[in-house]
Amino acid sequence: MAATTTPKTNRETWIDWVPDEGREDALLDAEPMLTRDELVAELERLDIAVTARDLIHWQTVGAIPYPHRRRHKGATRAVYPQWMINTIHQLRNLQEQGYKLREIGPLLRHDTYVTFTPRAKTPRQQRRHDERMARRAFFPLVDELDPRIRSFARVHERIHGGHVVHAEVSLIDDQGQRHTYLFPTGDVDTGSYVV
Repeated sequence: MAATTTPKTNRETWIDWVPDEGREDALLDAEPMLTRDELVAELERLDIAVTARDLIHWQTVGAIPYPHRRRHKGATRAVYPQWMINTIHQLRNLQEQGYKLREIGPLLRHDTYVTFTPRAKTPRQQRRHDERMARRAFFPLVDELDPRIRSFARVHERIHGGHVVHAEVSLIDDQGQRHTYLFPTGDVDTGSYVV
């Protein structure tokens, strides 16, 4: 009896999730590249609960792409882009909202594709693209700030009494435009930061 072999499946890497014409931007935003262990450590530092086994499982079911093999720190390694931190943060948020992994993969892939689609032609589309790119860099910073704001709210409650529901942080640019961010401070995280 002849042995049967399972055909190799096409393992999509993060490079495959990016449109060809947007690859240059994606590679620029990928630095510094991260190995699986480095990615897990960075996610842990940001209080995003993920293990290496989670990453492998999510890759297997197509919820996230596989790493891409390239030169990294003197050797050829499987590496993830820096922006994969935000992708996994989005995955966890979608899971909390009740989405299944089979639903999450296409959503994340579409978001990655749109994010790295070359600059749009109209000013409005350009602005939206720039905002998406800024959000990718913004959310890890928010996650670092969030526990500090919650601690500040608890201190405020001890001093002044009452219960702080949320905190607002306003940034005012050189044009006088105010950008306000809401941080939930209670037990339930609403996940809404930008107003």
